[in-house]
Amino acid sequence: MLRPRNEVRRLKVAPRKAKPFAEINSGVSRQFLITSRKGCRNMSKTNVQSVEEFDKIVQENETFLFFKNSTTCPISHAAFEEFENFVAEQNQVPCYYLNVQEARPLSNHIAETFDIKHESPQALLFKDGKVAWSATHWKITYSSLQENVK
Repeated sequence: MLRPRNEVRRLKVAPRKAKPFAEINSGVSRQFLITSRKGCRNMSKTNVQSVEEFDKIVQENETFLFFKNSTTCPISHAAFEEFENFVAEQNQVPCYYLNVQEARPLSNHIAETFDIKHESPQALLFKDGKVAWSATHWKITYSSLQENVK
């Protein structure tokens, strides 16, 4: 029997609910190694959550890259993927990141100590204890990181 065009066929299947990005991202380990597309092991990135950890990084590293990530922002998610791709392909500069929702005091500390406006996403290149380069939002790309992080 043919159904009229205006009759909607209803399926008795429950819709799938997608997990919010923050819930997916919350299970990330504190430090893990990334493999490049070629499968070789390169530089790791480390999740930093305290002011003490960050201050130790500044003291121990002449140059490093730091990324401020928001676990609820789609722009930040895209920028974090660019950051991850960059980290996977380079092995010269130590790379660190924070999730702003989990480490707000640290994010504020960085903004106040280095006199740089807080934004997320935000990539910061530190050299000799100072911010040498920064980028935010859509300006954080693989190529901009590659060009400025040396």
